[in-house]
Amino acid sequence: MKKFIIRLLIVFQVIINRRREPFFSWNVLIKYLLNGRFFPAFPKVNYKPELSLVEDADFKMVGFRGDKVAYDKSWNNDLIIENFNNILNEQTAVNTIMSPHKYIENINEDWVIYDIGAAEGLQSKFWTKNVKKIIIFEPDKEFFKTLERTFEKEVSEGRIVLLNLGVSDSPKQLNFKSGPAQFDTLDSIIKQYNIPLPDYLKADIEGEELNLLNSLSNQVIENLKLIQITTYHRPDDYKVIPDFFKKLKGEGTFSDGYILFNRNNFELGNWNKVFHPVIRKCLYSFKFNK
Repeated sequence: MKKFIIRLLIVFQVIINRRREPFFSWNVLIKYLLNGRFFPAFPKVNYKPELSLVEDADFKMVGFRGDKVAYDKSWNNDLIIENFNNILNEQTAVNTIMSPHKYIENINEDWVIYDIGAAEGLQSKFWTKNVKKIIIFEPDKEFFKTLERTFEKEVSEGRIVLLNLGVSDSPKQLNFKSGPAQFDTLDSIIKQYNIPLPDYLKADIEGEELNLLNSLSNQVIENLKLIQITTYHRPDDYKVIPDFFKKLKGEGTFSDGYILFNRNNFELGNWNKVFHPVIRKCLYSFKFNK
């Protein structure tokens, strides 16, 4: 009964915000109200008993099944465990439960991966066991410091390249919580750092997704086998991002379900505000015909 009441309140807020959102479906709201059939209401696994937390002079490290991921020391311990557990369920679930934000797990071992917007880097931590090379792009300075610690071994072995940059359609600077962050075009970054072209590109870049796509060169597109890109940061992305791929040869699909996007008055740089709460399609995948 308590969960139903919470869902009822969320549905009421979504209806109030209807005038701000082009995507709105009574069918989706009714399904959610009755049985919670979109993230974050899918059945979750509690991984917390498997997690360990240790602290050194510079970072807090979360351990999970032989892997360790660094967090900034300013994070509260309980918040770290909760965040890590949520990411395991939402993006990198190691069981059969599917969320709309879950990325591909079975990666071709010969692929070069671009993880654009890696945050804490957990997804790449799993991928790095099985792939040739991963290029990680993370413009946020605080996240980047923790990534340097998380991937210390992989960087020294040449399997991971870390770039403290965001990707967009032009060189620019955007304001993050940790301070100014630098962005540039993918072609410019590839040339400047002499990195190999991507076979698979994952992008979760807080509203810059369409700008990234519009700046892709033919050289990059011709090498790509798969793109997975988020569509929930801007109201129209669930329409304009699939439209971009219509001119290319391949097959595009959305992940099942929807995401409850719950950032009240989120605004970064000159990006659009997100009003609390909204329901959006989450992840679009495009497999290229080669």
